[in-house]
Amino acid sequence: MHLSPEYNAIHHPSSSFGSVEWAAVATLLRALECRDAVTYAHSLRVADLSTRAARVLGCGQLSSEEVLLAGLLHDIGKLALPDKVLQKVGKLSKSERSEIARHPVISANILSPLPRFDHVRAIILQHHERFDGTGYPDGRRGDEILIESRVMTIADSFDALCDERPYRSPLTREEALGWIESEVGRQFCPIAFQAMEVVLAEMDQPLNGPPLVADGPWSPYYRVAGVPPNESK
Repeated sequence: MHLSPEYNAIHHPSSSFGSVEWAAVATLLRALECRDAVTYAHSLRVADLSTRAARVLGCGQLSSEEVLLAGLLHDIGKLALPDKVLQKVGKLSKSERSEIARHPVISANILSPLPRFDHVRAIILQHHERFDGTGYPDGRRGDEILIESRVMTIADSFDALCDERPYRSPLTREEALGWIESEVGRQFCPIAFQAMEVVLAEMDQPLNGPPLVADGPWSPYYRVAGVPPNESK
């Protein structure tokens, strides 16, 4: 994992986090890439989308960096899941879904030795909460959920919908956004959805600056050098 020139221009050398902390993040991501390259690439894209949306909402440097870190590491707990669940082709059983649902807590626990990551851990812990209170692990609802987590919930779902799965074809960017809009007020926060709409509208230009994290792949919803989304692979 390496940070793009745009990220360095905004955050370096005044990052709120030190080189040892960023090295720890890179190490964890390297482990995730070795275990599950699909989840690794997904995490990079979620981090990028979430951070852009946080900026739309007016988050400052520290908060934006915390969102970036949370996006990068939100699925790190999947390292603890067995291959039969993590690599399963097809839909998960009820017991397997319960096992997957443990990953926000595991992710937060993995990061517990890093004392300045407390808010990052909180964002990660809440990223599967739902706006109507039916999410996990704590059943938070509405404003009980951190706004950073509400943003990341949309980025996470959007990227998953646009990505190909063994059991379904990917949705187009427009189809995915339409489905998310239909769930606003239930699964998703209206304010976070509006921020994501702004981010995606900006991507109707050739990509508005390089991705914050330079590793790809950035398809299917980024426009790269004028190439329509879903054709820039």
